[in-house]
Amino acid sequence: MDDTARTYLATLATRVAALTRARAELGAGTEGADDSIRRLAHVLRGSGTTFGYPQVTELAAGVEDAVPADLPRALDRLLESARSVIAASADGSTPILILVVEDDPVSLVLVQRALAAPNRRVVTAPTMAAAEWYLQNDHV
Repeated sequence: MDDTARTYLATLATRVAALTRARAELGAGTEGADDSIRRLAHVLRGSGTTFGYPQVTELAAGVEDAVPADLPRALDRLLESARSVIAASADGSTPILILVVEDDPVSLVLVQRALAAPNRRVVTAPTMAAAEWYLQNDHV
């Protein structure tokens, strides 16, 4: 897998996490959730085919163009497909390492959840000094 495909899959995982949160907000009736979903779908619509995932593009178009009553179902289909793409790409290769520096425990949990995805390893440090120590001592 080349670097552009890896980058696409990493951003796909991030967008799946954002869409999953927005799906929960949509279900809760949060104002603006549908707009967030359509914006994210627009981005996926424009990039899936380029990287060899035309089904993601097609389903993202369905989300972007869905009437309000059909939006949840269309989004669920897109999420299922995108998760399948991510799972299929987890071929045992070295996981992507993400080092997060955050001293607030609540923010740290939120960031970890947002970044969690297949084939990713999220490492945390409470300070820059701790992060530098981690990197200098070959823990990556």
